[in-house]
Amino acid sequence: MPAAIPFLPIDPPERWVKPTLANTHNGKTYQPTHPDLFRVVFSAIPPGENTGGEEQFSSALIAVKVSLFSRSLPPSPPPLSLTRFLALGAGSLESGSRGCSLSFTLTLSFFFVQDFAPNETITPLTNLSQAPAKAYSSVQYGPKAHEHFELNSDLLFMNHSCSPSVYMSLPRGRPDQWAIVAGEKGLKAGEPVTFFYPSTEWDMAQGFTCSCGSDQCLGEINGAKYLTLEQLEQRGLVNDHIRALKEGEEKAE
Repeated sequence: MPAAIPFLPIDPPERWVKPTLANTHNGKTYQPTHPDLFRVVFSAIPPGENTGGEEQFSSALIAVKVSLFSRSLPPSPPPLSLTRFLALGAGSLESGSRGCSLSFTLTLSFFFVQDFAPNETITPLTNLSQAPAKAYSSVQYGPKAHEHFELNSDLLFMNHSCSPSVYMSLPRGRPDQWAIVAGEKGLKAGEPVTFFYPSTEWDMAQGFTCSCGSDQCLGEINGAKYLTLEQLEQRGLVNDHIRALKEGEEKAE
């Protein structure tokens, strides 16, 4: 039997304000929450193309895995033996017969961008808080109506795809293992970070018409409740609570 899920805080451990074009001066003052992993890219919506939403921009989370390479080279003689020092403007100084030995250690450091390997854990889920109610921004972590959390980080900007590049792994009763994991094809630097929303959401607060362009695109996305288990499994990980809800649905029939 899975362990009880610890209480999620009402407020996140670290305060987070959702970045927008307006509050980041068109992105110039934007500070990523995971700077070594990904960044949010904002694009203004041209006048006349707004669909009626409150935001006047579109956004995407882009992978930018940055690693630091650092290597110290071995000390490099040759030693310098000096028997006499000349101090300019102060005459000459004798150093005796010992001389002087100098060596240098050189450290090379540089940053480089890497891809995420297939099924590589990208980042654990941290800074979570209990969602007061199901919302477009919340993530469902259990079968009960109140079991939703807020991400409180740039992960909020992961868009949906019917052929996702990552999946959100939420083992039942193991929040210490909740994480974002690269999909079976891996994730290349510069690619959008996307996941399949019904892999966590049973009956979404706001459904939408998908335009991901995938060959597997389902068109209307409203949650796992409206899909078959086969459709879910074809698109990657099916989280424990979604699988449990589907099994309960089948038994009820």
